[in-house]
Amino acid sequence: MNIRIVTPIRLICSISADEVVLPTTSGQIGILSNHTTMVTNLDIGVLRIKINQKWTPMIVFGGVAQVESNELTILVNDVEEATAIKLADTINNLEKASIAITNAETEKEKLDAVQYLKIISARVLASTYLS
Repeated sequence: MNIRIVTPIRLICSISADEVVLPTTSGQIGILSNHTTMVTNLDIGVLRIKINQKWTPMIVFGGVAQVESNELTILVNDVEEATAIKLADTINNLEKASIAITNAETEKEKLDAVQYLKIISARVLASTYLS
């Protein structure tokens, strides 16, 4: 199956893969070759790509994915490579994100804190796929 990952400013990659796991707004979904046509919203989370029996994780910051004719197009707001994650820093930030939710006073502060917690949680999860 051919996969393209695109942000608003650049093409991240265009590759062939065996399997992909997408972080949708309703949970994770696995995509294999010859998957039925579909469009789904993506949430902040870990996108995993399997090539030659090896999984490669990356963090996506929401978007849309479309599967059609053995082509998977993933349009994301932004993407972060998991190889850049420093687990110790990420765990520190996880605690900070949790505190920010508790201390949030306005609705906007709460929404921002929840989004930040999703990002940090995705980083922690992605790091587990690197080991």
